[in-house]
Amino acid sequence: GPAAEPVTFVVYVDNWNLTPQGRKRVLPGLTSFLKEQLARGGTRALVVAAGQEARVLSPLTPDAEQIAAALRSAEREPAHGHLTRSDERHAIDVVKSILETLPGGCADNLPLMQAPIRIQARSRSQDLERTLARLEAVIQALGTLPGSKALFYVSDGLEQRPAIDLFHQLGDICPEALHRDFSALFAPMQEYDLSRAFQALAARANAARVTLYPIDGSGLQGFSVGDVSQANRLFVPSPKTDMIRAANLKAGQSILADETGGSAVFNANDPRAALGEIADQIRGEYVLGLAPGHAPEGRIHSLRVELRKKGRRIRYTPSYFHGERAEAGASRTLAALLVGLEEDTLGVEVSVDPWPAGTPVPKTTRTANVRIGVPLGRLSAVEDAEGRHGRLRVVVAIWRAGALAKEQPLEVREQLIEVPLSPAVSASGSDPGRREFVVEVPLSADHREIGVGVHDVFSRLTTYRRVRVGLDASGSP
Repeated sequence: GPAAEPVTFVVYVDNWNLTPQGRKRVLPGLTSFLKEQLARGGTRALVVAAGQEARVLSPLTPDAEQIAAALRSAEREPAHGHLTRSDERHAIDVVKSILETLPGGCADNLPLMQAPIRIQARSRSQDLERTLARLEAVIQALGTLPGSKALFYVSDGLEQRPAIDLFHQLGDICPEALHRDFSALFAPMQEYDLSRAFQALAARANAARVTLYPIDGSGLQGFSVGDVSQANRLFVPSPKTDMIRAANLKAGQSILADETGGSAVFNANDPRAALGEIADQIRGEYVLGLAPGHAPEGRIHSLRVELRKKGRRIRYTPSYFHGERAEAGASRTLAALLVGLEEDTLGVEVSVDPWPAGTPVPKTTRTANVRIGVPLGRLSAVEDAEGRHGRLRVVVAIWRAGALAKEQPLEVREQLIEVPLSPAVSASGSDPGRREFVVEVPLSADHREIGVGVHDVFSRLTTYRRVRVGLDASGSP
């Protein structure tokens, strides 16, 4: 029979939404788990770390030591999660300042006190949109790999409704406003809800055969009433507000797990026991196919699977995204860039010219020359009224570091190249040699690697490469 598809474990360490303490709780147990799984065979793993952008820290490999080294590297990178908590405390400090310095009570100053919380909710929403865009880009690339992919998403939580706990804390601070006009106090928080964004990401993960297993690094949490750093107890969150915050941080991760048929690990200072159960789920899964009887329309549809034999529990994806299948060449080039999955049946040589020596580092972008050397002997050709020629499609994928909210952090550029061929050279049977083409690509100073795909349109032979952007003699980019 056909060879079994490999199981791919992907660890996505979201340092932007993770604290150093959260990493220390989770990564040692995750390292041990992966060593055990890779030793069993039929598996491979990959490590991705994400700050303002996501970076692959290991090749796609069955080598447990390479994966362990990549996880140690991820743990040394800057973490941003504690800064988010600091921003939330600052918003409450502004509320406190307004209440203590302006005349009138809570009800009189309610719109002013809501303003810093609105700002925090808006800022955090944009943060989360960028987080989901980075994760979607990696999922898109993983979709080109054969077999099922289990993505362990490590963070300290993803809020479904940013700053909902701060709005509730405002109710703790101003109970008279809460009792006088409940709707005025809580109406603004209705504006910030990322449920649809989480569901859309999950649907795309399902299309890529990626199952999400969020691992929450925050561990077991106590209540804020035990915090003695705040002298005025009025501004300490109540146990109810703490529970709302904890539930909200889990909500986004729960959507990603539930909607992709995975499961989340919460309230665990050591995740190994829960990961063992997840491994059994992954190795015991099987695939059911669904072919909708209508054209793709770019919508998410509900899905339900039932067993004729009752009394058995099953896990499945409760939705699917019915969109146009991603163009294989573009997705495959992304995979070369993001996961280092290179391939070469066409024999193309790819390089990037280094920046000229002495040139100042660009503040925005600079045009780089991508050189593509094609062996003409392998190139298929057609003959028409214009003569004999081949045709190449070149795909270049680059990261857009620091992409704004709702912008994709990945950019893909395509170009068709017509290759005139001499009938005489072909008839002689001698090696026609190579021909070089130059594709100009705008790159910014922080681009270090790009993905390049070269496709022979007529034969479908391909080359996929992850290419390092060269340095000049001085070592400047």
